[in-house]
Amino acid sequence: MERIHRREVERKEEERIKAERIAAWREGLLELTNIEIYELGLKILADKLHVYGYVGFLQQHFKHLNNNQSIDSL
Repeated sequence: MERIHRREVERKEEERIKAERIAAWREGLLELTNIEIYELGLKILADKLHVYGYVGFLQQHFKHLNNNQSIDSL
């Protein structure tokens, strides 16, 4: 039980730090790393498309990658 509680505290701290970095980026005070931009984009997609739309988007995205097709060629 202690480990679960500790992990939850760590997760909340990570989310707080991410939120602070995004706020600083929005104010033009900070550059985000590539992974932070990727994570932010995924979060926005999930928030806008909800679960089914998000999963459908990812399936389409990886389907094109698996077929060695460029998304631009569609």
